Amino acid sequence: MARRVPLSSPASPKQLGPDLDFRPGSYWPGDSLRLAILGNIQGEARRRLLEQALEAGDGDFPPESLLRPVLEPGLRDLLGKIHPSFMGGEYLPDYLPEEVEIARVAMNSTTGDVISIRANQEEDGLLHYRVVDEYAREFRLPLEVSDLPLSTGQMIQLIDGAEWDDTGLILPFLEVNCEYDDAERLRDFIWVSSDFYPDLAGHYRRVTDAFLDSKVHLAEEESE
Repeated sequence: MARRVPLSSPASPKQLGPDLDFRPGSYWPGDSLRLAILGNIQGEARRRLLEQALEAGDGDFPPESLLRPVLEPGLRDLLGKIHPSFMGGEYLPDYLPEEVEIARVAMNSTTGDVISIRANQEEDGLLHYRVVDEYAREFRLPLEVSDLPLSTGQMIQLIDGAEWDDTGLILPFLEVNCEYDDAERLRDFIWVSSDFYPDLAGHYRRVTDAFLDSKVHLAEEESE
């Protein structure tokens, strides 16, 4: 049975910083130029390219072949040959009909790994959520169904409580990389973005900085 979302979040605003009660009106706004252009574009590098074009506002957009949510396989393979990081997000599972990405976790790994958090309104009239990545991992979510779009607090609960081989979509990946790299070098290794939750990026920047600060401090103590 799907786990249905409570309408209020138990998280404390003083603890987390962002406006935990903020809730987008819809995941399918019909008047957003940004969403109409970026929408469900899977590739992280392509999303950044298009964001830069939007911010420049000069109309100098990439060719139509790069504007598609899912790249044609031949073009996708060609980008991967240019640099592995261009593959980031391009091998995510296809979207379900009417499904939309509501947030993503991107990593500065060799292949630019991406985790996509998605919402879909099904025939029961409810919003259903799933998390997918490029490695076919199975993610079990603490929040799977809701009547309304999730609040920021509930999105944080979903991201931090998603279960796979570990729990959470942020710190376990940092923890693994801290075993092989200096913590200070991982400041920009992982980030969260969302067109629906403006506070998520800043919140997880604070979370990752605090985590890495603790690792740096521990390393300093051990070296004394």
